[in-house]
Amino acid sequence: MSEDISFDLGGDEMSDEEKASIVNSLIDEMRVLFHDYVNDKLPYDELSFEMFDTLQTIHALATGALVIEYEDGFEDSADNNHHAEQPASQPKKGSRHDGN
Repeated sequence: MSEDISFDLGGDEMSDEEKASIVNSLIDEMRVLFHDYVNDKLPYDELSFEMFDTLQTIHALATGALVIEYEDGFEDSADNNHHAEQPASQPKKGSRHDGN
């Protein structure tokens, strides 16, 4: 469900708009999962796992420990590491500096 994205912000703070975009993306994902669950398309254990994973992502975002990783895109000329990018609204859940 979540996409594999690979980019470390390297200590740069996210803007409020970037954070809002990530939160809105997570809300959209949860909306789909809730609909799938109530329509018997998703087992409860998978819903529970996704909810926990989302809470970890929100915590990492709130504490500044979220590492945004990007895949398939263009190189960021401002970054010497030349990471490929995708929209920041697609976080990899649970990808935190502390390894959780």
